[in-house]
Amino acid sequence: MLPKGVNHPKMRLKLNLTFVTTLLILFLSYGVTTIVFRTKPTSDFLYYWILAHDASVYHKGGVLGILYSPLTNIPAYWAAFTINGALGAAAIVCLWAFARSAPATEPVLLRLWSGATLVLAILACAPMAPVVSTDLPSLFLFVIGLSIYLLVEIAFVGAVGSMSRVGLLALAGLALGTSASLRQTYIVIAFVLLPTIAFVLQKRLRQEHTKASGVGNIVQIRAFILSTLLVLIIATTALITFEFLLLRASKARDFAPSVVRSVISTGHNLTQDRSWCGGWSMELSRVGRQRATEPLLHFTWERMRSTGWSNLPVLYRCKLRRFLGFAEFGAEWALYAPSGSNELLAEAINVPIETINSAATQSEVLRSPEEIRFLIQIAPIYLSFYETIGTLLKAAAAAMVIGYSLTARRTYGSGAGLVVLFVAALPFFALVGLHVLLFEVQARYALPMWLLPPLSGWLAYRCFQRVLPDSRVGGV
Repeated sequence: MLPKGVNHPKMRLKLNLTFVTTLLILFLSYGVTTIVFRTKPTSDFLYYWILAHDASVYHKGGVLGILYSPLTNIPAYWAAFTINGALGAAAIVCLWAFARSAPATEPVLLRLWSGATLVLAILACAPMAPVVSTDLPSLFLFVIGLSIYLLVEIAFVGAVGSMSRVGLLALAGLALGTSASLRQTYIVIAFVLLPTIAFVLQKRLRQEHTKASGVGNIVQIRAFILSTLLVLIIATTALITFEFLLLRASKARDFAPSVVRSVISTGHNLTQDRSWCGGWSMELSRVGRQRATEPLLHFTWERMRSTGWSNLPVLYRCKLRRFLGFAEFGAEWALYAPSGSNELLAEAINVPIETINSAATQSEVLRSPEEIRFLIQIAPIYLSFYETIGTLLKAAAAAMVIGYSLTARRTYGSGAGLVVLFVAALPFFALVGLHVLLFEVQARYALPMWLLPPLSGWLAYRCFQRVLPDSRVGGV
């Protein structure tokens, strides 16, 4: 049973209109970007497109090649639009379903602010719509998995232990595992975020159980814990299984261990004048590939030592400043197709450079002189527009987190407000920690850092609504 008010005709109409409008904005912004820019795959994106045609070159990217394999007969940018659009729409459907599971009791202004933040998030993702990459699919699959998990936990879809409930939890775990297959940082976020939410919910239910004893609450408490374990086990199993099967079928499996070492190596890139840091470098990337057999912890320690212990604080401050300062998260990739790394790409997947050059030529996008002039003219405007979108998104995301934290505090007590703030901060600090301390920093890596916190804060607030729809308590 849904809470009173959710099935009210006006509420259903508002939710449905919001859902349809959001989908229209997504497909319109993605479609316009794809038609105008027709981005060709280069560098890692070219590798992913080659992987869709030939799974034997696999060494990273998870199941992305499998996702794209049915679309190899169409241009790469339309294939990317199809995958990114379909998964983006699926994520919106899951969020819409979760929104229907609890009454919207937050202030109207906060709801409108949340809607504006969602629109900004869609627009911020749009430049990557025609790009064959793991960025948007991994993000959307994580949102899908998290939404389904919480929908089952909070909306109590089906009876506890029912096959429908177990099936949905398995689907959530599969989505999270697939997301982690594309971008491994998401398995770290899942292991941090899901147990935290489960702990908060089961503790709150225990408090309620002491007030009104009943078997149902005990069963729900156990279900929260067991369901969380089930989802994480399925996600981890899916991640390991995908990687094992893909590497087993690959002739480049020996190069797979070098991927994370290359990212860590470039993540410790600090120029002599200390003005630039954490960016991609062909030389440092080769270092990671050449030392692929070295134990990962030892390799990381050596990279830190070679950077210089006295330089590490400078490196971390520089990377943090860059990572937090990114305002556009993919517009340059839609506009430009930088090349020059085909040699390194050929080396990475152990194929002749001619193969890479041939694939690059086949995916080349022919443009008329008029089209080239048009793109040159709009490039500054386009970049400025998306820098503005990114700046607004960062401000809106922070305000949304604060708004839901304060609303939870006013409605359910100070403990609830702190929990919403804490849950929202978890993915932010997880991503910042991984990239600032270890990995390379790029603008596109920073996008989830601003999208997941407001989403997590909103989901945490809705969890309180569903578990304690009428309570006013002071602690957690």
